Amino acid sequence: MAVSFNKDVSDQFSLKPFLNHEGRLRVLLVLKKTRFDNYQENKAKLEKIPDADDIKEMQAGHDLHIYSIKKVCSILQKNHVDYLECSRGELDTALLQGRIIITIGGDGTLLEAAHDAKENPFLGVNSDPVRSVGSLCLATSDTFELIFAQLLSGQLPLKKVMRIAGYLNDQKLPIEALNEVLIAHENPAAMSRYTIAIDGKKEFQKSSGVWIAAPVGSSGAIVSAGGVVQNIDDQRMQVVVRESYFSEEIAPKLLFGFVGAIKTVTIISQMQDGGIYFDGPVKKFPFVLGSRLDLKVSEQKLCLFVTEEMEERRQRIGRFRENYHRQISVLRYQNMFNF
Repeated sequence: MAVSFNKDVSDQFSLKPFLNHEGRLRVLLVLKKTRFDNYQENKAKLEKIPDADDIKEMQAGHDLHIYSIKKVCSILQKNHVDYLECSRGELDTALLQGRIIITIGGDGTLLEAAHDAKENPFLGVNSDPVRSVGSLCLATSDTFELIFAQLLSGQLPLKKVMRIAGYLNDQKLPIEALNEVLIAHENPAAMSRYTIAIDGKKEFQKSSGVWIAAPVGSSGAIVSAGGVVQNIDDQRMQVVVRESYFSEEIAPKLLFGFVGAIKTVTIISQMQDGGIYFDGPVKKFPFVLGSRLDLKVSEQKLCLFVTEEMEERRQRIGRFRENYHRQISVLRYQNMFNF
């Protein structure tokens, strides 16, 4: 599959803004905490200890992550890079100033670090490609040296990818979504009730919630909900309503589609205990009865190092999911069990 980029959202990368007074490149390494780290910290509180095979698997992933960190650091040292390290949960905006961000982990590490970034270029390193898809990660420990050399020579493509800005009751929310926004009831078993309005069209809906994804996130959860994969440099939001509930007399029309850069998706909560979730479960805002959320294409793009090979891999994985879910209704009946 041939992949081409939109030249309108390309950027000529220059090292100059990221050099210190000695002419050394300034980098911030943002590191994930592994499942094994979390297990070690919390095992005294666990009601049940995982079995030996699960612990062995966590340990293997942890060891590979540590190996990746050491290898990346050795390459940075060899190139006389001025770098700092911090964990993804301890990122301070002051650390971002004048530094290229290299995340070591998976997509979640890059997404969390991106919430605090403005002009920083991002390079993702997948520290455990055996267990992590890493759609947004350009490098692994095996490929990092070559890719970093391309960065230093100015040959690594840098893309300005779209983010979604949210305004809750006219107040801008403090983070922007790189992957997607989910609007749903706090209780996953409860019905989500809301009014949705786009470009003058408005309707009340009941469903399991609404996904609004940026192109970067279009190969993820929204595909499993019936969406499609977009090019990473597309500039449209994608909207998918999950498991819509309706009768034959009042079937809703605003269930799936795209919203361009000058349009707004407005959702008004009809729930007392609704929630707004940015890029997963961590960044959450209450969405109580009568609250209004406006979602727009953000003017602030994220600068991400992306090659055509990386984009081809991201789309290939996403389209596999997309094609599977298009066939899933047929597959359900073909493989229906009756014990």
